Amino acid sequence: MERLKRKVEKLDRAVRKLKEVLSGNPWEVPEEVLVELRVKRFEYAFEALWQAAMAFLRERGLECASPRSCFEGLLREGVVSAEEEETSVRILRMRNTLVHVYDEEEARRLAEEIARGPYASLMEGILRELKKFACKEA
Repeated sequence: MERLKRKVEKLDRAVRKLKEVLSGNPWEVPEEVLVELRVKRFEYAFEALWQAAMAFLRERGLECASPRSCFEGLLREGVVSAEEEETSVRILRMRNTLVHVYDEEEARRLAEEIARGPYASLMEGILRELKKFACKEA
């Protein structure tokens, strides 16, 4: 359970950091820096998310070895609702696309989609559910 708590805390920090860069440009950094911040913080939050999901599923006696299988496990366990399933597929696609983007214009477009899309909301919802479980089991 201690491992899950650490992973949930890491996810909490990552989601908060992501939300900071989605709500504007409080540091007044150049646009290209803001794009990079959004992309990197999304990637960091995504990695923290699936690592926390893996720890949660292990606590439940289930195994997952990839982000996709962890999201499927979250769906089966009711952490991700059927309505959120499409967003969870989109979040996986976004992450897989981002790691192979080398074009500045494409990165800018994806950073805008991250800012406007449902990704942070889904991450927050999963975080809330994982916190409930981690607190209940403490």
